[in-house]
Amino acid sequence: MAEEFMAVIYKLWEHPWDNDAVELDSERGVCVISEKVHDSSLGSLRR
Repeated sequence: MAEEFMAVIYKLWEHPWDNDAVELDSERGVCVISEKVHDSSLGSLRR
């Protein structure tokens, strides 16, 4: 169970978004470029 937990935590920690996904643009009201945020589904970890 601990191994499965760590696999989930690693996936969420390591690859949630690209390095240039955060864009603070107050004129447009944009904080994050949604196309650069990765799917957080954990289907690949399911057995």
